[in-house]
Amino acid sequence: MGANSIPIEQLKSEFKSRISFIHLVSSLIPEAVAKLEAKGDIHEIGSWVDTAPQTELRTKAEAVIELLDKLVAASQKRLPPKADWRTIAAEHWQRLSSKEFSYSNGTSCGWVAERFDCSSLSIPDDMPYHARIGVGHHAGNAAVEEDFLLRDAFFMLAKCQASLTRLENFRGELKTAAIAKARYKVVSMFNQNVATYGRYSVFGFYSFVECFVNSIGEDFIARNPKLTTDKREFLRGKKDGRYLAVEKKLEVFPEIIRPDGKRPIVLSDPKQITEPYKSFVSHIKDVRDASAHFAKSKADIIVPPQTWEKRAQEASVICLAVARGFWTACYPKRSLPLYLGKLDDAQHKKIAEQRVKAEAEELLGK
Repeated sequence: MGANSIPIEQLKSEFKSRISFIHLVSSLIPEAVAKLEAKGDIHEIGSWVDTAPQTELRTKAEAVIELLDKLVAASQKRLPPKADWRTIAAEHWQRLSSKEFSYSNGTSCGWVAERFDCSSLSIPDDMPYHARIGVGHHAGNAAVEEDFLLRDAFFMLAKCQASLTRLENFRGELKTAAIAKARYKVVSMFNQNVATYGRYSVFGFYSFVECFVNSIGEDFIARNPKLTTDKREFLRGKKDGRYLAVEKKLEVFPEIIRPDGKRPIVLSDPKQITEPYKSFVSHIKDVRDASAHFAKSKADIIVPPQTWEKRAQEASVICLAVARGFWTACYPKRSLPLYLGKLDDAQHKKIAEQRVKAEAEELLGK
């Protein structure tokens, strides 16, 4: 490149394209740039390109480009691109100004996955394209809505069970009428806590299924840009502008996603509904609906604490079974979703119990 023979704006573009690519890769993998001081150098070079006189830019261009090219090469080794790095750099530069990339909200998984070999990022292949990939201080993490909802639901279940355990332990402590009277409000509080956590656990598990189904539809759209308009609308939960019930989506989405067009899940014919879908669309949905907008004709919500714990536990089993069944109905040849821990009840329950324990320890100042 002849620094003295090209227009100054083109020279600046040569600097900035390299800086953009290095910025992107080092944001996704902070240690991608071998020398720690190089990041400071990059920032300084960026400021220098914007403020230095033209003569200085041209005089130092060869040395600066040589440094940047070494960093670009190192970046490509850590995160191999699937397209020309200059093209990726130009796109990244535009995304910075459009807020598609930010240190607080990351960047979309699909955009990264389509442009890089992501094996070094430890992103599961089944991570939804609309998931957000962490950058900077959040590098190495990913966020997608159904994961949050699933963790929330298990957390509420764990809190429900911990509160019920404490509530039942009061039996051995309230040995006299005087003690029982003095502790009445505390016992009543734990009774209410069990119901609160149980109710929101059921709500959370049902919400997770709805979100998970919607996410699979959205991800399929992102990975298959040539889908017809009708199919895109359907996979976004609408038909003729009207929203579809989750029961309809559970049945129809696999038909669109599977190559063979089959519908393994049947919910439109009551005689053909099997478990766990039968319990999901009846028992779990009834409790969820009563919790969201109660009416006398709906499921009771003032029930014994043991009933709420049982409802929450059943919701965890049924809703995860529905999610596993739906995933398999859509992708019969794939393993269960890695990005959700293969929908393993035990794994998510353990994580939730650890959260409850850590919270209690922090609140007690231990």
